[in-house]
Amino acid sequence: MMRCGLLGEKLGHSYSPAIHAQLADYAYGLYEVAPEALPAFLTGGDFDALNVTIPYKKAVIPYCAELSPIARKLGSVNVLVRRPGGTLYGDNADAFGFEYLVRHSGIDVAGQKALVLGNGGASATIQAVLEQLGAHVTVISRHGPDNYENLDRHADAHVIVNTTPVGMYPNTGKAAVDLRQFPQCAGVLDIVYNPARTALLLQAERLGIPCAGGLYMLVAQAKRSCEVFTGTVIDDAEILRIHRLLRQEMENIVLIGMPGSGKSTIAALLAERLHMMQGTITLVSPQTGEIRIESSYGLKPAERSRGRYVQGEGIIGRVVQTGQPMYISNVSEEPLFLNRTRSRDLSHSDISYICVPIRLNQQVVGALSVDRLLTDQVKLEEEQQLMTIIATLLGYAAWETQRKMDEENVPSKRPKGFVGNSDVMQHVYAQIMQVAQSPTTVFLQGESGTGKELAARAIHAASARAERPFVSLNCAALPESLIESELFGHEEGAFTGATSMRKGRFEQADGGTLFLDEVGELSMMTQAKLLRVLQERSFERLGGMETIRVDVRVITATNRNLEKMVAEGTFRRDLFYRLNVFPIVLPPLRDRQDDILPLASHFVGHFARQAGKGDVRISLAAMDMLQRYSWPGNIRELENAMERAVLLVGSQNLILPQHLPPAMHTESVNMADEKQRKMPHMAATLEQRMDELERACIVDAMEATGGQINRAAQQLGLTQRVLALRLKKYGLSYKEYRRSGREQAGK
Repeated sequence: MMRCGLLGEKLGHSYSPAIHAQLADYAYGLYEVAPEALPAFLTGGDFDALNVTIPYKKAVIPYCAELSPIARKLGSVNVLVRRPGGTLYGDNADAFGFEYLVRHSGIDVAGQKALVLGNGGASATIQAVLEQLGAHVTVISRHGPDNYENLDRHADAHVIVNTTPVGMYPNTGKAAVDLRQFPQCAGVLDIVYNPARTALLLQAERLGIPCAGGLYMLVAQAKRSCEVFTGTVIDDAEILRIHRLLRQEMENIVLIGMPGSGKSTIAALLAERLHMMQGTITLVSPQTGEIRIESSYGLKPAERSRGRYVQGEGIIGRVVQTGQPMYISNVSEEPLFLNRTRSRDLSHSDISYICVPIRLNQQVVGALSVDRLLTDQVKLEEEQQLMTIIATLLGYAAWETQRKMDEENVPSKRPKGFVGNSDVMQHVYAQIMQVAQSPTTVFLQGESGTGKELAARAIHAASARAERPFVSLNCAALPESLIESELFGHEEGAFTGATSMRKGRFEQADGGTLFLDEVGELSMMTQAKLLRVLQERSFERLGGMETIRVDVRVITATNRNLEKMVAEGTFRRDLFYRLNVFPIVLPPLRDRQDDILPLASHFVGHFARQAGKGDVRISLAAMDMLQRYSWPGNIRELENAMERAVLLVGSQNLILPQHLPPAMHTESVNMADEKQRKMPHMAATLEQRMDELERACIVDAMEATGGQINRAAQQLGLTQRVLALRLKKYGLSYKEYRRSGREQAGK
């Protein structure tokens, strides 16, 4: 059997053995060799063929009796084969690997400006291949003439290729460049393969730019190496097959978006990765506040139905209440563990338990929990962090399920037509229901697009007049010469063109509700006539003598400041007092952040049904942009944006940032820059943000307990040992928070 392997100084974890095991039947080992031992290994090493990695790709060249043309051209060797006479033949399979990556991606580089990020050893190979394929290459380095400080000179780049280690595990979440700097970019390639989808590739996906990652290059390079090792030709189809296998092995987080379409998949995956015995997703009822199991793995239906908790009750209730994750080394020794489902035999002490909160927009909507085989605290901490990441990804799907939990059983407190349950809107809803049953004149205030007509219709629908007409008139939409006729009607011959009698809006609304929008636009003369109708409930048609009496509930609205207009003399004071009997202020969308996503989801569903597109979802990146935008056009602008997005979505029915209006992109970038300037300490990655939050919680607990580790640990839901480790991690000392004996006595 051939003796093959990978040569390097520090190899750590490598995917090469797994790949080569799929390609051929030979032994494949990892050879970690120190620089000083390299000569002896190459001349007397017990091997037949090797792959060579950094830092030895150039160092092995002097030991080769022959080099392939591509290895000679690149000055780099990553394939060594010992010939029958004992001499070494050097080849380079990296070029083949990258060329395959380009071909597989479908990105056309011929004649295009390509930016190669990085000038290391891999960069030379990538440059050579790109130039061979007809690209115009520019290398971006940290200190060269073309660097990251003057990228604006290359905004016209069509292809971006990353050859740097930026974004490689464990420093995921980082990208060498922001793709929004390159509006003409039509292709992105990243030779990093762990993770398989780097931050750069994820951004490309969000922006709709074709892209491909280094895992294809790694497998293709291995395939070519195997051909050189064995002298046999391997079908390129093997690359795709092995790539699929590797992806399955590497992917330890799976998120399938909408409720009911992926939570069981996640549970099955956790079972495999964490040796999970059972697991649950519990959600908080938005109507009752009850916490109950909505999805589970390893539970019978009867056990699942018993999984109901209140805030602060048991581990799950405490995690939801505090928003802090918890783990229990041994559930049989933990009094907080309720075993509410009665699915465990607590007489056996072989179960550990992890529970983390599920959040969306800083709000806890539920919890993700698992039972696993008994393990040590260090392992539990690591797995808790993994589950926290998964719970973060679950946020949107959990929220979608949460908001539908009680729709069938609990009547909604929202008036018909409204979406959202933010605190400011709860106040509006209460006012609407409070005034609906009375005949009182209602004055609706708010910016354009905040839903004033919807509020008027809701008041009408909840009143005793609901079966009678609802008539609306936009006072700003008609010239002064027509507004009186529209309000009060006219007789035949009242003016040129009046060929017949016509009832006005007051008559049409008799017995029902008349909604006058933009009432601040009425002239002083029309204001006087409106005041008389409101006082006497009677009027005459234009050109008529007959007094007509009506029973009409009047609701008015404006986006103007009528009090200021009264002070300026442009609006009648007496009319203002007559209209302002029961004012209701409709808040702008920027003041109801919690309602943006429910409204967006509502509009998406509506327009998707209209377009016959089925289930259209909003990507996490698009959701982030929706919430960071200021919405000067309020709900009307959001509705229009979602209609546009639904029309633009592709076959995956996923709304991405590029489907949102250009104004949102500009403001999103500006807001992000401003936020970064104001908060330079803000962490860039999820891990860093988690660390920042964890440190802040620990500091708060230490300050609250006067540096008493036992009390602080109890408050945080940690053991004293784990808290001590955390203090060491963040460079904190309990002594900094210790109070004097007198201070503690005062407590």
